[in-house]
Amino acid sequence: MSSIPPVHSISSGQVNPLIRPETAKTGSTQGGAGFVELFAKMTQDSNQHQLAANQAVEQLVNGETGDLQNVVMSMAKADLSLKFIVEIRNKLMDAYQEIMRMQV
Repeated sequence: MSSIPPVHSISSGQVNPLIRPETAKTGSTQGGAGFVELFAKMTQDSNQHQLAANQAVEQLVNGETGDLQNVVMSMAKADLSLKFIVEIRNKLMDAYQEIMRMQV
């Protein structure tokens, strides 16, 4: 029969190794970006894809390019990135609503 390790109090200086004190307050690690920065970057990237798709369509309409495949690819990339952002927003809203329904 194996023994159960003792539970240490927080005052003893031992903290869960997965939760470091320097990252617990900010929510981000020193080497990586936090969720807010990551979401902002994803939103900016999605916007860039939308602008590139618009520019590609304008070039096709004006006759500046005849490469329909690249236009369709840029539009698909813009569509996929926008759908991804919307799904993340939907999941966040669902999680928020679930938290608000919890009884305290």
